[in-house]
Amino acid sequence: MSPPPRGDMFHCPPLHAWQRDELISKAKEACKFLVVNATTSEYSPIETVVQNGRTGRHATVRRSNDITDPQYEGFSAHTKLRASIDDVAGFFELDTPHKAQAYARIMGEIVLDKRRLYTLVERPISDRESQPLHFVSVEWLMLKMPLGFNTRDVCYLECHDEFSFHDQATGDLRRGWARCTHSINLVCCPNLQRSHNVIRMDIIRSGHVFLESSDSGVLDYYRVAFGKANGTMVKHVSKALADRHLKHATAMALNLEEYFISQRVRPMLDVPVGHFQSKKAVEYCMHCYNRIAWHATKRQCRGCGDVACARCSCVWYLPLDQKKTTKVQLCHGCITGDMDRNKRRYTHHHPPPPPPSPHQSMYSDDNQSTFAEPNNDRPSVASSIHPSIAVSSLHPHSQRYSLPQRAHSSSCVVSLVGSEYPRSSFSMDTDQATELYVLSPSQWRVSEDVSSAIRDGMLTFHSDASAIYLRR
Repeated sequence: MSPPPRGDMFHCPPLHAWQRDELISKAKEACKFLVVNATTSEYSPIETVVQNGRTGRHATVRRSNDITDPQYEGFSAHTKLRASIDDVAGFFELDTPHKAQAYARIMGEIVLDKRRLYTLVERPISDRESQPLHFVSVEWLMLKMPLGFNTRDVCYLECHDEFSFHDQATGDLRRGWARCTHSINLVCCPNLQRSHNVIRMDIIRSGHVFLESSDSGVLDYYRVAFGKANGTMVKHVSKALADRHLKHATAMALNLEEYFISQRVRPMLDVPVGHFQSKKAVEYCMHCYNRIAWHATKRQCRGCGDVACARCSCVWYLPLDQKKTTKVQLCHGCITGDMDRNKRRYTHHHPPPPPPSPHQSMYSDDNQSTFAEPNNDRPSVASSIHPSIAVSSLHPHSQRYSLPQRAHSSSCVVSLVGSEYPRSSFSMDTDQATELYVLSPSQWRVSEDVSSAIRDGMLTFHSDASAIYLRR
């Protein structure tokens, strides 16, 4: 039996100038149509709504076909992400083993080996204000597959490009960035199925697209996956099983926000706890303004010192280094990044007046209010003072975006975390692992459908100043 393949077994000769130019051109073209695939996917009906059990952030998953080659069917997920374009571009710059491991862990991949075969365009090192976040390479990747499938590998182009979108309706100019992966065939990277029983899969114009939204500091995030796993066994398994794997890959996009939350909160650990107020003097939750029961445990946020109830806070494990983590209590204000203390008007002994309108969720992609309860039930919400604190303060019977109740689960609520999928471990609670919950479209209000982030307008890619006009 031959030993498992390694990336150093490929010996790729230097490329001629025309070969390099051809690969760069192909990579740029694939990246452009990835952005088009992402934005046009919103014309397809919603397949499922997936929610991260820890952050409460949801994603809409849709089935669609590649716009260039419709034979390739896949899925796209759309969600929101509190980060900057530079933040996400830096995350996908996998220039160290630690960053590569973090990427694989967050995206739920079990990477057996990875090798860069060619660097076609170096990423700018300095003066990034005047240069696009552009990078092109040829990569080889070998992945362990779930459910007893043979190991897969792929040889692909990786292209990073910055773009801008000019909204024709509003006149706004928004910044965007994309990371595209697209399969290619190279003589120096042959198919390993006969020699090592590793099946070569195809990934077609897939990847990640980020675009600044109308909310400051929040990005629209699209995760697109098109391709074919190939192999003889794939022909005999149900299409539903293959779809589930692709759908899971797109839904893992929700984990990316957990990573950025951990990065944002970790510096807060330097604040001495002695600077925080005493929990004994606080009678009401400083987020939902409900009275904390005498027998309930008051939870103090390690980030800002706010005292909150169990519904407005949760336990996080923050990584201190590659091996050590620390357990902290965080309020939803620190988790979501809504830390404007000037908006808060709170006294320790008297709660604020009730809000004039239902609470609106930051985790919703629209401006519609959440489900209202019957007149005899009042939702336990705070007020519009904290528009980002939403999921944990919804009434338990409210179905829209609220976490599925394990005791009352039905066939339309399924956990994506199982033995066949790796668990997310970068921000893990010992009592409950991070889970992705799938809600069927019947649990969604059609009138509150996700609005398109891209309207009529012009996409301009910064690496070559090429443009694509999008029309609804």
